[in-house]
Amino acid sequence: MIRGTDMTEFADDDQGQDALTQLSFDLREVTELIDRLTAVLDEETALIDEGRIAEIEPLQVEKNRLSAAIRQATGSLEPIIDFLYETDDPEIAADRDDMIDAVLMLKDASEQNERVIRAALRATSRLVSALVHTARNVAAEDSRAYTAAGSVAKNAPGTAMGAVDHSL
Repeated sequence: MIRGTDMTEFADDDQGQDALTQLSFDLREVTELIDRLTAVLDEETALIDEGRIAEIEPLQVEKNRLSAAIRQATGSLEPIIDFLYETDDPEIAADRDDMIDAVLMLKDASEQNERVIRAALRATSRLVSALVHTARNVAAEDSRAYTAAGSVAKNAPGTAMGAVDHSL
């Protein structure tokens, strides 16, 4: 248990030091939250990698809930880890290694999750571009319009009858 520990010396310049002045949380509970968040990230990464995007929504809800719980308990994890590396408190040292390992695993899972999401976005963007290109070509080749007399007139090449939104 970390109780009322002043960790302002571990705060970054741009980080609010007030949040680190009297921090109190159970190290084991936070480690468990981090482990659960890592498992959710790993599961989400696997689903994205397998193309099962429709199944990730509940994981995103859980990911947000766990992230909020960790932030509420600890604020930023970086100064916590810096503090854990430097403390000699035997009560804290007993659980320190588990917490540090959990944070390192979370970091790895987060990086892998981000890589898979970025790859999926690139693939989706390429697919949408290919579909738009194909739709324009088909529309340009086979778009028809009617003359004032009611007969069918083919559009000039390259003029599609509609517009396609490229934004994702």
